Amino acid sequence: MRRYLRAFSLSFSFRQSPESFFVEELPNFQPHPKGRYTIFKVRKLGLSTWEVADILERSFGARVGYAGLKDKNATAIQYFSLDSTKPQKFRHPKMEILATYKSARPLRLGDLRGNKFVIKIGGAVSSERVQNALEILAKEGVPNYFGYQRFGSDALRQAKALVEGEYFPKDRRWQRYLWSVWQSYLFNLWLAERVEMSEGVFRELPGDLYEKGIVTGLLPGRGMAKAGKAARSIERRYDMRLPVRGARRPALIYPRDCYAKQIQDGVEIGFTLPKASYATIVLENLLGRELDYKGTR
Repeated sequence: MRRYLRAFSLSFSFRQSPESFFVEELPNFQPHPKGRYTIFKVRKLGLSTWEVADILERSFGARVGYAGLKDKNATAIQYFSLDSTKPQKFRHPKMEILATYKSARPLRLGDLRGNKFVIKIGGAVSSERVQNALEILAKEGVPNYFGYQRFGSDALRQAKALVEGEYFPKDRRWQRYLWSVWQSYLFNLWLAERVEMSEGVFRELPGDLYEKGIVTGLLPGRGMAKAGKAARSIERRYDMRLPVRGARRPALIYPRDCYAKQIQDGVEIGFTLPKASYATIVLENLLGRELDYKGTR
């Protein structure tokens, strides 16, 4: 169960859909007029990143790369690279190519500065209360949990079966994803414990490891530094040997460019987050409880 540093307990309704949830990638690539790769800026509706990549690969007959994974149940603007510069016509009912660029290299996961979100919530909550809460979160930070989108409807169960040796998918892309799901699950457990021992402000411990001044938690795997002293005594409970590369993830994120405005039947909120963080976690902090795909009423 996720824990939160602040208990705003705002009352509003939210159910994720392409109409209520918009995300736009903030890219980190540099166009190159003589590059051998094509970068597509794509608006997609009701398609996962993997589905868009497969559609583009089939349509253009070339390898496709992308910088981030975006949820299917949303309207998203994101970037895809194509290992080709040959112009071809393309049309699809659920996606539109908004712009094209040339690049000297393909996109890889993580080639982002962050993501911009616009979300519509319903109910009688006032935009002023939401704005005040967002400003506090922007100043004090939000626990950087992985959201429900990371785990899908059945991925966590499959990841557990993979870890226990009861399931071994042939699709290597899915296999890698399931290992990352388990890493994310362990990180969330670690973060919940660290937040529970904090009071309003995230409590730092001797031996913590930092990135840009922020405490980091472990995504277990090969080749990663471990915390020490008191911090390691907690981290050790959520560490295990996994056949993938590990990483360290910031424990907190700080929303930027926050706003809230009243609209018909609710409030529109917007903010920017660092890459690999989840807008629905910000919503959870406003609500004071977890969300899943069913949302809240």
